[in-house]
Amino acid sequence: VSLEKLDGWYLNYVVSAAYVGKTLEKLRLAALAAYFLLSLLLFAAFAIIGWSFWKNQQQIMRLAYVDDLTGMAKGTRMNKDWETLCGGQRRLLALLDFDDFSTMNSIMGYSYCNELLQHVAELFQSAVFPNDKEMAYRIRADRFALCICNTPDSMSRLKKLIMRVHQDIDCYPVSLSCGVRYMKAGKIYDQTVVYEQAVMALKQAKKQADRGTITCY
Repeated sequence: VSLEKLDGWYLNYVVSAAYVGKTLEKLRLAALAAYFLLSLLLFAAFAIIGWSFWKNQQQIMRLAYVDDLTGMAKGTRMNKDWETLCGGQRRLLALLDFDDFSTMNSIMGYSYCNELLQHVAELFQSAVFPNDKEMAYRIRADRFALCICNTPDSMSRLKKLIMRVHQDIDCYPVSLSCGVRYMKAGKIYDQTVVYEQAVMALKQAKKQADRGTITCY
């Protein structure tokens, strides 16, 4: 057969329809598999991007609201929680501060003081009742805040907590002072005002000679 006769009609006659059908089916299956593979890769890529974004958001939230050393909530978290914790309920804000913490740092060293802060943080966190919307916060290096229910035994709770800190730490004469601001039910309190009033009570407590003094505003 000459090359001139190898036109489309001749090829259609030589190549069977079954062979052509099988080839087309293979091509269709290959295209379908490629489509599903590409879809799977795109899904995986979007899942990885979404997970990375979520993880970054969680890290940002943790840096903003959680103290690295103690694992306690920061003061910024108290700002966020204030309306939920203290909105019209009987509460008290207690600020607890070590006396002469800088001197203790110089004498005992940073490692000892960091361990002390971690232990105290555990005591404070175990002293609050999250089910009653009570929270403990680390405001700064040696200052902590407790937002607890204002009940007849709340002052006794604070005294026992301070006494427990003094008993647990015997390597150095640790002293905690406490300033308290009470909040009545049915009234909305400005957080900044309440905090500054608790600071004033704390400063007054630090002027007292007795260890573990609690002063109320």
